[in-house]
Amino acid sequence: MDVSATETLNEPYARILEALLAHSGTWLPGLARDASDRLITELGFGAGRTRISRRIAVEVAPPTVRPGRCEISVAWKAAEGSRLFPELGGVFELLAAGPARSTISFEASYDPPVRAIGRLVDHALLHRVAEACVQDFVARIAKELASQAE
Repeated sequence: MDVSATETLNEPYARILEALLAHSGTWLPGLARDASDRLITELGFGAGRTRISRRIAVEVAPPTVRPGRCEISVAWKAAEGSRLFPELGGVFELLAAGPARSTISFEASYDPPVRAIGRLVDHALLHRVAEACVQDFVARIAKELASQAE
């Protein structure tokens, strides 16, 4: 299954790129290392006044920078209890969107957990949850990058 999200930042590409490259991984909100030295952050979404979230282990590849574009491969899985949580892999992309704007997007794919039963549940509900989580994650990254670029 595929998921994607895009956010526009009212900051020039060069500033956002500088913030992205300045400190490895700090553009991922709440990033920390656990006792096993894995990179851990939180993935979730807001449901009214409640936030539903889960800790995830993240793997981040080195950035590929080209003129007006930066790509970073990212994969994640649940930090614990991963049997019922899909592993996801994709690419974050930062693009210049004019002289004073940038966009950040994330396109990824995952296989629903628990094979056939997982696919049925995914089609009924979980894909919407995955989309909400990815949108929330990209929005939090955009906010973090914008604050670091100021």
